[in-house]
Amino acid sequence: MADPFGVAGGAPPAERGGEQPARLFVSGRGAPSIPESLPPLDDFSADDLVRELQRRYMGIPAAVLQNRDVLNLLLPTLRADLRLLEPYTYQPEDPLPCPVSAFGGRQDPNVTAETLAAWQRETTGAFRLRLFPGGHFFPQQVPGLLAAATREDLAGVLAPGADGAAWPPRGGS
Repeated sequence: MADPFGVAGGAPPAERGGEQPARLFVSGRGAPSIPESLPPLDDFSADDLVRELQRRYMGIPAAVLQNRDVLNLLLPTLRADLRLLEPYTYQPEDPLPCPVSAFGGRQDPNVTAETLAAWQRETTGAFRLRLFPGGHFFPQQVPGLLAAATREDLAGVLAPGADGAAWPPRGGS
């Protein structure tokens, strides 16, 4: 059996099958069963895309907005993310057996506590919802709080078990 692992992300869930994570961490995205309420962005012109991303998420730093060369380097990656995320269609499946932690920003106007709480229906394991100060990009504003919450939630599932292994491992790889 492989070592226990956790999975973190804000994109639609990966295919279910194979080994399950010790805990799934989701952030910045409501449960997959909640339909997206915002129109797709993939077809926007570069300028319109930047304006709409700022309006929705307020997450592009001013230094990037002021440097067109840097912005042009980032736009293809943003568009690739959108091409993966936007066409996703929820297909009901059995709930995951692993615990789920859902994280969000209290001031995120698009991902609410209600849409994050819907992740509870996606698991038969424990569920924990945590809201942090900030908007959609709250991890940039409170990285220490997020790291502490992640460690705490991992400790709950990766505590010393039958094999006596401690988490996190100490003193080596």
